[in-house]
Amino acid sequence: MVKKYSCLITAYNENPRILEVLKAVLQIKNVSEVVCVDDGSSDNTSSVIESNFPMVKLIKHKVNKGKVEAMKTAVNVSKNENLLLLDADLVNLKIQEVERALGVFENNNLDCLIMLTEADKYNKFIRKIFKGTSYVAGDRIIKKEILEKVLLDRTLKNYGLEIAENKYLINNNNNVARFQLSAIDLGKNSKYGFIKGTIGEIKMWRDIFSTAGIKFLLEQRKFFKNKDIII
Repeated sequence: MVKKYSCLITAYNENPRILEVLKAVLQIKNVSEVVCVDDGSSDNTSSVIESNFPMVKLIKHKVNKGKVEAMKTAVNVSKNENLLLLDADLVNLKIQEVERALGVFENNNLDCLIMLTEADKYNKFIRKIFKGTSYVAGDRIIKKEILEKVLLDRTLKNYGLEIAENKYLINNNNNVARFQLSAIDLGKNSKYGFIKGTIGEIKMWRDIFSTAGIKFLLEQRKFFKNKDIII
């Protein structure tokens, strides 16, 4: 039986970027449900989703609670046992690539397929300095039961979610692979400008490093580097 997937997207002030992502997602075979959580946006993210994509299951947080709480909300309302997690700001997301990734996940009986993206001009610099940072990206296909267990951690910090997922996958020796997308992952500088973007980047990396620690970042890189990468 072909698996059905719930696509979960959390967003904070992502108009108009999220529109292109949703346009692609809604055409992906085997995605039977799309859940968007607007995490207290101060722009019109919710209204543009409602106007353009009324078939999307939209949940609104009155205030910004952060990615962890937004993801908890999305997981709790999702119906399928396999989840497609996508960032709301991806550029040039290709339907065929994601469909192939879903096939790889299913045919290889994976627990998680990490979908690597291309970096924008700002992220390229970060990735050169900190090798293996692409593995903390939020674009992945994962079993719902795994994400639910990860989210039980009450000490989890917002930008440490993917690190926590990776720790679980490594500690439990789950079946994991890598998949390369041609989509571009926008850095905060590209979205918000230099000053606001830099502040956001500092906060994000602070959470990541405090959750991971240098030792685990090295272990993570070694673990995922040895996994097959599928293009």
